[in-house]
Amino acid sequence: QVEDLFFNTPARKKFLKTNATETNRVQEILSKLAFSHPEISFKFISGNRTIFQTPGNTDLLNVICSIYGETNRDLILPIDFSDGDVVISGYTSKPNYIKSSRAWQTILVNGRAVQNRAVAKALDNAYRSLIPRVGFPLAVIEIKLPTRFVDINVHPQKTELKFADESKIFHTVYHAINDSIRKDSDHANLKNFALQKNVSKSKPIEIPIFEPTEENISEYVQDQKFVDTSFKNLSVESNSKPRSTIDPNLRDDPLEPIGQISKCYIVAKDSTGMYIVDQHAAHERILFDKFSKRTDGIPAQQLLINAILKFDPRESELIERNKDLFHQLGFSMESSGDNEFRLIEIPADVPNTEAETLIREILADLNEQHQPTSDQIRKACLATTACRAAIKAGMVLSIQQMKILLDELSKTSFPYTCPHGRPTIIRFSSDELATMFNRTGFEQSKEDRF
Repeated sequence: QVEDLFFNTPARKKFLKTNATETNRVQEILSKLAFSHPEISFKFISGNRTIFQTPGNTDLLNVICSIYGETNRDLILPIDFSDGDVVISGYTSKPNYIKSSRAWQTILVNGRAVQNRAVAKALDNAYRSLIPRVGFPLAVIEIKLPTRFVDINVHPQKTELKFADESKIFHTVYHAINDSIRKDSDHANLKNFALQKNVSKSKPIEIPIFEPTEENISEYVQDQKFVDTSFKNLSVESNSKPRSTIDPNLRDDPLEPIGQISKCYIVAKDSTGMYIVDQHAAHERILFDKFSKRTDGIPAQQLLINAILKFDPRESELIERNKDLFHQLGFSMESSGDNEFRLIEIPADVPNTEAETLIREILADLNEQHQPTSDQIRKACLATTACRAAIKAGMVLSIQQMKILLDELSKTSFPYTCPHGRPTIIRFSSDELATMFNRTGFEQSKEDRF
């Protein structure tokens, strides 16, 4: 027990914040200690109220649920991964359950709660195409490795550390998180996708829903000829392939389009309820999956007039070092002077006006402290390419075009989000619709029915 901590009014007392702020700080420290030592039972009481109490039974999942709430039990995934001397364990949240800050993330290294940029960045990259950019997954990640590979003396309070091989830790954590997410069977079921409009008393899922505005609609709307060509390509591919889907139920009960709202959203139905689909995000996911399957590189188009691009010395070095990667992505550049390159070819699906932006985005990724793999860079580029090539908000679609879009979306690996993490679809079940209209379900009396 710690009592009368400030009985003699030390100088440090005047720097304390409000009771609520200091309570939150104490709770954060105790939470990290509880995660570090699941074998010890912690009880935190503040103002005669028990904030949390952990069981002390060595089960980390029980500790997480004791601190963050029992409702999290079904929303987080176990992590179990090893690479040589490095062992990664713990828990991370499903992509459809995110938080507003990193306060819900704890990194443990050999039993000590610490901060490390490589691990945080690996966590971000693993979720990059699955969650909105404004959100963060809940995670408690434990890393075990020989102490000779760790330098704890980089911070006076020992809250930060460095690894002897930060790149290896980055990639090991990335693969551990990615492996955990892909093992989740829920990801293969569009019908059970949890991104639904909350109409019950249960806690709403913390995902911001995309709202169209005049600003982002005008940003999305591009040359109509380019948009028509994109949708024509989608139609041809849809008609040339046999129908298959990741959800067996969709073969018997496909989504049936009803209409369009604000030239942006498709309204659809099936026997279980109603769906609202963001047409741009849906087409973006379809194109991203199509591009990702091209193992022989991205088709390129030659520019009639070569563009001259200027870069700083660091960027120029990155371009020279990664020429093969740029070529695989559909970019062909040759030096034309000091820190200057002539752009000769660009990806076939990318408008000329977007090419330079794409190149600079790739360079930004390459310039990060922990250099991503070629595959990660390729995926980042493909996500941007898909965004530029997809149909836009503001385009009027026919019922047939909507049907093609919904059919193709059901065949993708992750139909519930676009490659940048925005949701593609929201579902309203029949029971939820009944609740909205103050009905008790579909067994109403005759007098209650229209």
